[in-house]
Amino acid sequence: ALDALRRELDLDAVVTALRNSDNPQTHRHALQLLVLLARLFPRDVLRQVMPVFQFIGTTALRRDDAHTFEMIERTVQALVSAVVVHARRPAVDVARLLDVFVDAAVLVPSHRRLLLFGTLSSTLSTALIPALVSRLLAYSARATTRARLASNNDNNNDSPKVVHNAYCDVCENTIVGIRYKCLVCPDSVSYTHLRAHE
Repeated sequence: ALDALRRELDLDAVVTALRNSDNPQTHRHALQLLVLLARLFPRDVLRQVMPVFQFIGTTALRRDDAHTFEMIERTVQALVSAVVVHARRPAVDVARLLDVFVDAAVLVPSHRRLLLFGTLSSTLSTALIPALVSRLLAYSARATTRARLASNNDNNNDSPKVVHNAYCDVCENTIVGIRYKCLVCPDSVSYTHLRAHE
């Protein structure tokens, strides 16, 4: 019976539906199906695991509802286990998998990161946890360096100033410097300009 199901199985269609649909319910159903199939046919699912994790990293992790994260948690447990146990090149496949999650860390709502990486680390074998930690530390160091460089560029008086066609609500002067747009407020002013009013 399982052999007949395997012959009829079209994993490409499941992954395509997952990646091309805008419907969160379709995403959940496709992930549930992949979790079930990973238990039945782990080697078959392994061929599609990277597109699934890339979808999770770029799309599903941005959602901030408990049901979506519960489904992601189950998917991570099932598919990571399949990668760890059945991968033909475990070191390479697990490294690619970890990179997808670390790169997507910034997309994950901050209060969900610990849950996601806790699930990932509890699913990995003990020998692979140092690889996850080292990737997270390297990612954190790169992010810190980028933030420090951006801060130095904001404060560097020798760099050319960007003048915008926008005015400060406080002093009514033209805004000079990097202009940040708030996702909530209708107007935006430069952070460096606002610091001058403090």
